[in-house]
Order: sequence, then C-alpha cells, then structure tokens
Amino acid sequence: MFTYVMAGWEGSANDAHVFMDCLNNDRNFRWPSNGKYYFVDYAYPNFSGFLVPYCQDRYYINSFRGNNRQAREPKELFNQHRSQLRNVIKRAFGVLKNIFPILKGPMPHYSLER
Repeated sequence: MFTYVMAGWEGSANDAHVFMDCLNNDRNFRWPSNGKYYFVDYAYPNFSGFLVPYCQDRYYINSFRGNNRQAREPKELFNQHRSQLRNVIKRAFGVLKNIFPILKGPMPHYSLER
C-alpha cells in the first residue's frame, strides 16, 4: 500500500512543501512508472504521474449526491470517479488504523538516530 514514507518533518508542515522537498532532495523517491499514478490532493502540483483533481469543478463526493448526481462535463466526471476512489482509500486507511492503533496518533517520539 505504501511506496514511500518520509520521516523527520513536523506534523504541522504543509503537505505540498514536504512533497516538493521529497521530489527535489530525495534520490530514493520512487517516481511512478509508465501508466501508474500517485493519488494526490488538489494542493499538490500537477505533474505527470500524479492524479490531481480539476480545481474549478465539483470535487468532493458530497457534491455529487442528491439531484446533482450527474457530472455535467468530462472534468467533473473525472473528479467524480476520483472522489469515489478517494473514499475507498480513506476506508482502507481506517482499516489500517484499527489494525495498527499507533497510526491513530498522537505519534510517540522516536529518535531518527541509530
């Protein structure tokens, strides 16, 4: 499930800032291979190999409920399917948190030194 874990940043650090630091400074970062994608949020840059939603269109799964179920254009359809996938990923993390309670936080402090 995890292809990369970055330790050492404060929990309050901006996700996109940490992401860019990994891309620019970590030679161990595994870029997605051809035809594969990393699922990232709208705050991240739109690079090849990263699935970012269209910001100008409906994005959250709740905005596709009720009378507004149908996507009105291809970008909204992409966001709708992406939102459904996001929901599946969030559920999977919920299962992991039940199996490994340490993931629920707050995280204990572990030294990065050996």
